[in-house]
Amino acid sequence: TDADNESMRDIATAFNEMLSELEETIVGIQGFADDVASSAEQVAAGSEEVSTAADEVARSVEEISRSADSQNENLDEVANEMTNLSATIEEVASSADEVADRASRAADRGVEGSQLAADSIEQIDEIQEKTTETVAEIEQLDDEMERIVDIVDLIDSIAEQTNILALNASIEAARAGEAGDGFGVVAEEIKSLAEETASATDDIEVLIEEIQESTGEAASDVREMRDIVAEGADTIDETITALDDIIEAIEDANTGVQSINDA
Repeated sequence: TDADNESMRDIATAFNEMLSELEETIVGIQGFADDVASSAEQVAAGSEEVSTAADEVARSVEEISRSADSQNENLDEVANEMTNLSATIEEVASSADEVADRASRAADRGVEGSQLAADSIEQIDEIQEKTTETVAEIEQLDDEMERIVDIVDLIDSIAEQTNILALNASIEAARAGEAGDGFGVVAEEIKSLAEETASATDDIEVLIEEIQESTGEAASDVREMRDIVAEGADTIDETITALDDIIEAIEDANTGVQSINDA
């Protein structure tokens, strides 16, 4: 630009301007190159990260695949178990229906048994009443037999006295001679009747003793039967209580079975 020639100065000035512009362009290119280099480094780092991430993704996908296979196997097992469980539940439901039906029938039979037992109690009460009356009648009969014994003893005593009187009459008839023959015959007949009466009273006493022994045994047997009947009544009362408890337990079991069946 120091040239004397104006044209040279213009050329130099234009050349210097061109150099300035070229310098700016080179600086711009250098900056762009630096940016590209930085971007390339970032891209390279990003590529590495992407590659690493891709590897991790691949491993995760592989693990997921393995887990999916395992889950499929587990699901197959669960499905099989559910099938078995379903079959078992159906068997339980069928058994529950059968148990419920049997429990219902058992409860009905228990109610019938309880009613029969109650009827038996009424009959046993009647038997107890009859046996009590029978014992009283036997005891009354025994008392009457005692009275008969007293009467027989009285008759026996009269017969003995009659026999003594007949003997005395015979003696007196013998003393009177022929005049007392008729009286002696009568006295002999009276003596014979007295002896027959005494013999009959002896038989009656034996019979009464046998009857008293029989009535005593009968009274004892009836009392024993009354005690047995009373024990039977107590046993039936306990049976009724047990049946009521069984019925209640069966009804509770039936309710539980129905709940199981519903479930």
